[in-house]
Amino acid sequence: MARAVPLPISEDLAERLRAEGEASDQPPPVLAASLLYEGLKTRQFPGIIYMDGPSGRRASLADGPDVWQIIRAL
Repeated sequence: MARAVPLPISEDLAERLRAEGEASDQPPPVLAASLLYEGLKTRQFPGIIYMDGPSGRRASLADGPDVWQIIRAL
């Protein structure tokens, strides 16, 4: 279940979030939650990045293949 959490952000950051949300056709709260999730996962697993692909966002090595390709090979 989603829960609202107040976050103090600057006006500049709020504007950047709004603009990125419009560009990606996502409401700012949905985009912010996605970015927070990816940021926390990136801190947990250094070297893993998230990128756009044909089927949506996917995890990938910073200088290599997608994570699913590594798992498939194993």
